[in-house]
Amino acid sequence: MIEYGITSSQAHVWVHVCPKDFALYWYLRKRMVERLNTFPERVIATAKGRLCRLFGNRKVDGGFIYAVELPLAWWAEHNWQKAASDSVVGEWAEQIFQRAVREGFIGIPARCERYNERADQFTGRDFRLTPALQNPDYEVKADVAGGEWGSGNLFVQTHELHHQHGQRNAHREVA
Repeated sequence: MIEYGITSSQAHVWVHVCPKDFALYWYLRKRMVERLNTFPERVIATAKGRLCRLFGNRKVDGGFIYAVELPLAWWAEHNWQKAASDSVVGEWAEQIFQRAVREGFIGIPARCERYNERADQFTGRDFRLTPALQNPDYEVKADVAGGEWGSGNLFVQTHELHHQHGQRNAHREVA
């Protein structure tokens, strides 16, 4: 097994594209690494990793994982369960992510500061957003079985195994 995954990644943000939820989930890599050992370990055909339970860890639950719902039509363009290979599924996930960025569904994490001076108000400025990360790098993962309406988990890869490109990773039971 090659240690190739979240602990060796140089990306700032990891994104899981989950077709069962018609959504993607994203989090700061640093934050997931801090919590990683609290999740159960799994070995699958192509990787080793941790099953991160979404319930309780999503931002709406007070956690650190953000959810972004996307239009249903975006998902209908692909047959996720019958893809020719993991590579094809990965390309589809990247296309979904790029479209989400282009169409404003994904933003860069930022701090929000309200202008309170009257002069600022009269110039039509209410808020200043300051990016929390300068030029963030993203890692996009296809998570076909994961998501809230899938297994209830995200599979967070820590190690790479050999890829058998004709097989799907139907391994993400609820932890």
